[in-house]
Amino acid sequence: MSSLNTKLGEDFLCVPKLAVDRENWTTYKARLSWSVDAHGFLGHLDGTEKKPIDPSNIVGQRSIMGADPTGRS
Repeated sequence: MSSLNTKLGEDFLCVPKLAVDRENWTTYKARLSWSVDAHGFLGHLDGTEKKPIDPSNIVGQRSIMGADPTGRS
C-alpha cells in the first residue's frame, strides 16, 4: 500500500470528537463504524455478535484447570 493510501486510510479511521451541538453526527457515526469494523468489532457495536456465556452460570462443567466444580473427580 502506498503512503498516500495509508494516509487516507488513517484519516478515515480517525474518529472526530462529537460536537456538543451534534453538528458532525453524520461524520462521527460513519467514522466510528468504519473504525470499529476495521478492528473487527462491528458485531459488538451493532448488536449482531452473541453475548458471551457467563462461566459462573455453567453447571457441571470442568473448570479450565480440570477440577470438577462439584468436588468430584
